[in-house]
Amino acid sequence: LRARVGRSRPPANGADWSRPVWQPSEMVEAVAYDTPIVGWRGRHVNPLRLWAARAVDPLRLDVFNDGDYLGALAVSLLFPLVLAPRLGLMKTGFLFGLMNVGVALLTTHMCAQEPGFRARGRWARGIAAMVFLAAGFQASETLTGWVDKGIYGDEGRKVQAEYEAIVASGVEPAAEDAPQTLRALERERAQLDLRARGAERLVDGLEGELRAGEKDVRDVAALDEELALTRAEIARLEGFARAMELARATIETRKDEAHRAFARRLEEYSAGILQTITAGRYGEIRLDPVTLAIRVRVPETGAIEELDKLSAGTRDQIALVVRFATARMFAEGLETPPLLLDDPFAFWDAQRIARCLPILLRGALDAQCILFTASEELAAAAAAAGANRIELGRLAAIA
Repeated sequence: LRARVGRSRPPANGADWSRPVWQPSEMVEAVAYDTPIVGWRGRHVNPLRLWAARAVDPLRLDVFNDGDYLGALAVSLLFPLVLAPRLGLMKTGFLFGLMNVGVALLTTHMCAQEPGFRARGRWARGIAAMVFLAAGFQASETLTGWVDKGIYGDEGRKVQAEYEAIVASGVEPAAEDAPQTLRALERERAQLDLRARGAERLVDGLEGELRAGEKDVRDVAALDEELALTRAEIARLEGFARAMELARATIETRKDEAHRAFARRLEEYSAGILQTITAGRYGEIRLDPVTLAIRVRVPETGAIEELDKLSAGTRDQIALVVRFATARMFAEGLETPPLLLDDPFAFWDAQRIARCLPILLRGALDAQCILFTASEELAAAAAAAGANRIELGRLAAIA
């Protein structure tokens, strides 16, 4: 919330003093602070709102403290190296005065809209000062001549008399007045001396910065040693990277070889079981070493085909055979564990169960197979094929 603060002043022209006139001053930002005031026994709570005034545009001390070092350095170099040699000391002084008055007038213009700021008197004094300084800037040559005459008056007249005597003796005078030329040369020499002193101060400052920078430079021998150690570490890391790349390539090669060997052994296991189940109709299975995708040689065409081109019953039989073969390969070389099947044909009909039941019987020849099922048809078919049927409900009742 922003509010304008000010003060009351008496009315003008002898008006009624009981009616003061409000004079606004400046805009502030009002910040509210609410405090709860608890009454007796805590039955009532009243809010107490206090207001704090805060400046709309607060003073930024961080910007004020930063300063303008580069600007000050530029002005300090501009005066001795550019302005003073070209304009002279007096003209340069009047020029700096004009710039300062211009800055003051610009500030007055920017602050003229602020309440309580009186700009009329400042404008008049600033314009008068600017006129005076402009006149001095135009008359600086004349003022410089008066100063030279006041300082070198007798010596100047002596030089002028000698010059007239030389001219009277027959020496051809210069195109310009020689005494004035001499004074101009003297002024030029003074300006050159001033520029030389400014250049010396600049060189001294640069030498100081150079000496300060040399303190932060490390020893060259230490840097060379650190560089050699860094290069050795880089070489070691590069060798390690090459070794890792070689190890990765070797692992990839061995992995591919292992996949191919596993696929070939799985083909042999599956082909034997499938040939027995299908009475020799399908006896060749191909497995992809990476994806283990199954393909079968079709006897009608003699071509290796994907499973998608075969009938649903044949696909189910082949997939079950490959799973049986995979389980047996993982147990190869160890004691043959029993094969536990948890209702693998739950969603199959009687025909599909009849087609795949020989696969279970073939697997039971190599190891014990325990089949859990809720299908009465599958249990009856397995029992008819010679399996030992156990009713778990009866065992629970007996227990």
